[in-house]
Amino acid sequence: MPIYGSFAGKKIVSRIPLLHFKRFVLIVICAISVRFVYEGIVYLMYAEFRLLGIKPERFVSSRKKQTFIYYYKFILYSCKLKLDSGPFIMIFQDTKSAKLIELLLRDFTSIYTISSIAAKLGLTRMGAWNIVKALQSKKIIISRSTGTGKTSTKIISLNRNNPVLDKYLVFSLSEQASQHNRWLINFEQLNEYVSFLILFGSILTSPKHANDIDIIAVVPDKSKFKKIHKEIDNLQHVLVKEIHAINFTEEEFRKELLKPNEAFLDSVKKGIVLFGQEKFIEFMKKIHKVKI
Repeated sequence: MPIYGSFAGKKIVSRIPLLHFKRFVLIVICAISVRFVYEGIVYLMYAEFRLLGIKPERFVSSRKKQTFIYYYKFILYSCKLKLDSGPFIMIFQDTKSAKLIELLLRDFTSIYTISSIAAKLGLTRMGAWNIVKALQSKKIIISRSTGTGKTSTKIISLNRNNPVLDKYLVFSLSEQASQHNRWLINFEQLNEYVSFLILFGSILTSPKHANDIDIIAVVPDKSKFKKIHKEIDNLQHVLVKEIHAINFTEEEFRKELLKPNEAFLDSVKKGIVLFGQEKFIEFMKKIHKVKI
């Protein structure tokens, strides 16, 4: 059936039948959205392959893989955190609260009070107290008093029994890792061998002037060392800077931290956990238990 319309007062008849016109509009819409649909399918396929333990490198180009890594963990952990989003949203929106929680996880050598927290985060004592009080109300952190009367002091620590805390920490560490896409991609082959992998040192603070790339690979057992060495040797052929890799079993790394070895303590406090965020959190919880 023809389409009728008017132009300058004259009746005209379109040569395009209505059915063809609808098809034309549909094609235009599809052409506009196909790019977004394609990208979405690629990302979903990549996620499914990874969850199934299949390496999808042959299916996904490096550019799309890089983009995927940046966004996927954010989406993944956002979905998980919907189970109890109230405390999480509060923490995520408050940068100072986020910094405090991560500080308490990474630094097991210090005893934190309201005064030391204020000094560390650049706050007033009242500002630090307000943050602590808000996190306590959500049962994210706990406090215990030492001394009596005017000498009484509150010691602040994480509530390691709160499942929301773990979810937030995984999200926070993964989000930090996603800001270092280059190293996520370069060291991706190590992911299947390590409990967790830490990138630290001058490559983070002054990457252009750094002489080498410092990483700590913590593995469940020594049988993984040989495979890690092989992957690093292969990677070294394509990187200009030298890779300085230090490999430990979990027990060996625990002993080094408890000595304490200042260089490794610094890597835990300031480094980026590229892979194995869940294992890193579990590892640090055990360290805190030893120090109690």
